[in-house]
Amino acid sequence: MDPQPTVGIVTRTKDRAVLLRRALESILHQTYPHWRMVIVNDGGDPAAVESLVGHYAAEAAGRIRIIHNPKSMGMEGASKIGIDVALDLGDLLIFHDDDDSWAPEFLSVAVHELLRVQKKFPDTQGVTTYAHLVREAVRGNLIEILSVEAFSGWVPRGFLSLDRMLAGNFIPPISFLFTKKAYIDAGNLYELIPYLGDWDFLIRVLSRYDVYMVPQYLAFYHWRQSTEPGSVNNSVTAELDQHHFYKQYLLNRWLRQDIAAGRFGVGAYANLRHHVETLLNKKPEPAAPPPPPPPPPPDPSERVPPGLPQEMVDYYWESASWKALKPFRFFANKLLGLPGEKRPSADNIQLAWQAARDYQGSLSWNLMAPLRVAQSVFGVLGRMFGRGK
Repeated sequence: MDPQPTVGIVTRTKDRAVLLRRALESILHQTYPHWRMVIVNDGGDPAAVESLVGHYAAEAAGRIRIIHNPKSMGMEGASKIGIDVALDLGDLLIFHDDDDSWAPEFLSVAVHELLRVQKKFPDTQGVTTYAHLVREAVRGNLIEILSVEAFSGWVPRGFLSLDRMLAGNFIPPISFLFTKKAYIDAGNLYELIPYLGDWDFLIRVLSRYDVYMVPQYLAFYHWRQSTEPGSVNNSVTAELDQHHFYKQYLLNRWLRQDIAAGRFGVGAYANLRHHVETLLNKKPEPAAPPPPPPPPPPDPSERVPPGLPQEMVDYYWESASWKALKPFRFFANKLLGLPGEKRPSADNIQLAWQAARDYQGSLSWNLMAPLRVAQSVFGVLGRMFGRGK
């Protein structure tokens, strides 16, 4: 490849002079001078395009060619017409839609990085840069910028993932520079559908070659917010349902090709990847509101016979298990400087249960557990033999 390869730029347009003017200036302001531009006027007013391009004739210096389609061929059809001409003009190719734009260094950096990476990895036949997503509104001849944010900033630098691309396109055409070889070997564009031809093309390129992500934000991917019918709208925003429709069309087409060839290929993998991505992005069903809390139970002390709480405490205080070790507790309290034992009192069931838990958790009560078990066993045996007499 020539050390200063020529870049063939394809721009599709139709009756969007306010946007085409920005695209022309984006290209004319490039620091890399070795480019040729093909504008495909897809059924729009020829005079408007000729007049606008003529305004920049001196700066273009003969590097712009215009093709007027008598009637619209659609986005992908216009792309095919433009790139067939660009093949004879440049060694590298790129789509610069009339509504997108570049930083002045885009071509210079992209061409340099492609040549650099190819020296070590010859199978690299394309590069892409990070892009800014620009949300805007067109009001007459004015473009109002509403917001700017990173687009697909999650994509790691280095080689693009074919696996992830099969789930859906995350690289806008404005940021993807590719070689003539990649275009020819991928089998040209699929121009028979009006949408998603760029996704289909990228998958076919990645199925054969590598595409390198340059970690610089040098492209601007513009979206108009209006959903009203009009020539300045984006298909990706105003015609989102058509994108979904043709995505399923392509998934079915690829899968049928795999079935006919008796293989597990791009079609089978892309359909699986699509379903996985759908499950990963599925929003959970809203949780049902929790049931109201049950009413608080009545105070147990209000439904026990008077005197019962103290009887529960006395049961443990008068038990043989507690009395048997009372002398040892007396001496232990003396040695530790603790006060002597005092019979607990309880006038409600909560205090009685607390005292019972304290007794059951004490060392004295647990040390006497074997004695209580033996008493229970002998008691049962005694009753049995007593009944037998």
